[in-house]
Amino acid sequence: SKTASTPCGPDIIDYVYLKEEMAGNNTFEYLPVWPEELASTAFPNTQQLTISSLMFYGRLNPGGSSSATATLAIWTVEEGSYKPLNLITSAKVTINTALQNYTVALTSPITLSDTFAITLENETFLDTIDVVISDPNSTNTQELLSWYDYQGFWETMPEVNGIEAEFVLMPVVSYDLKADFTAN
Repeated sequence: SKTASTPCGPDIIDYVYLKEEMAGNNTFEYLPVWPEELASTAFPNTQQLTISSLMFYGRLNPGGSSSATATLAIWTVEEGSYKPLNLITSAKVTINTALQNYTVALTSPITLSDTFAITLENETFLDTIDVVISDPNSTNTQELLSWYDYQGFWETMPEVNGIEAEFVLMPVVSYDLKADFTAN
């Protein structure tokens, strides 16, 4: 048997992009995450997943520092709302002003079989972190899986900024690959 590691879940970049393209939109925008605030995206899940790393697509706002630290974390979620509930594990990642995927490995892989959320916390004092979101101008294409911790209170994306969009935060999962065929 072989092992594969890949970004996974309903909100990987390709999925969000194709979803928006089908709706007639194919653009991404930034949403700034302010100091000491958190962005989250939930991943509805019913199978056993082993998560080894966490990723987000974005950058440190170019108008401030050249590098900073952020925390990526895995949370349990409130049933039905996908609101982050309890912290499971976290790891720190150093980011800079280049727009790219930032990845951080967990100290040890986490195995989950329920729905979970990934959060990004801005640990800077003054700078914003620009996190890529799916197109906020589309209609009826967002699953409302993202929440934002605004001044210590979790709010849905429409509540905090009036848009229905998802942060591009992702897990990297490992799973066994098994052949589904036989040969003579």
